Amino acid sequence: MRLLIKNVNIIDYKDNFFGDVYIEEGKITSIGKNIDKECEIIDGKGYKLLPAFVDLHSHFRDPGYTYKEDLYTGSKAAAKGGYTVVNLMANTNPVCSNTKVLSSIRNKAKEINIIDINQCMAITEDIKGENIDSLKEITRYDEIKFVSDDGKGVSDSKVMIEAMWVCKDKDITMISHAESQELSDIDMRLAENTMTWRDIVLAKFTGVKLHLAHVSTKESMKYIIEAKEEGSKVTCEVTPHHIALTSKKIGRAHV
Repeated sequence: MRLLIKNVNIIDYKDNFFGDVYIEEGKITSIGKNIDKECEIIDGKGYKLLPAFVDLHSHFRDPGYTYKEDLYTGSKAAAKGGYTVVNLMANTNPVCSNTKVLSSIRNKAKEINIIDINQCMAITEDIKGENIDSLKEITRYDEIKFVSDDGKGVSDSKVMIEAMWVCKDKDITMISHAESQELSDIDMRLAENTMTWRDIVLAKFTGVKLHLAHVSTKESMKYIIEAKEEGSKVTCEVTPHHIALTSKKIGRAHV
């Protein structure tokens, strides 16, 4: 199969220009201007062409909550939006806190085969914040990229640091749901800031790769920026509503 896309707005991490893209046997072989080939041609005028997206934080609710979403419907929605890789959180039912559940999800994803699906394992057994035995049993053959107790923060600092040591040893990135639950009913900003600071301090101490999920406060961002500037292996993500929805008044509306 040979395909030439002409006059399209090509955008990637470093470029933004109008040009042509030539694809042969499913692979891009040329990107430039005024490419001339004897093949099927698509006029891309008025369109934008970008690399496929990766979603590091998705919930397909499979298994256990498939009345909300499942691997098939989630895969179709992702592909429709331009996402070819998704990273699924472990707070399913049963919780993905062992390789048996992990294998089941992976096998189902392979059968569907619409996008690439990466399944997280939980940091602690059943996301209870106590037992990390399953984490210790992970081998390189399990190919775990991320672990997370998303939906809950790991409150016990000793459990968290022990989990970080395991992840550092196995080269696994830890995704933190930064929320001190004992403070959540008092002040959510304080709850997020407190655990963000703690997790960054522990990550610096252990040398683990730490990813902070759905960051929503300027204080948390300050801690993250400082850690990155110091050379720590810390990354983060935000969500669209945390960027777009603020308490700033515009006319009579609250945005």
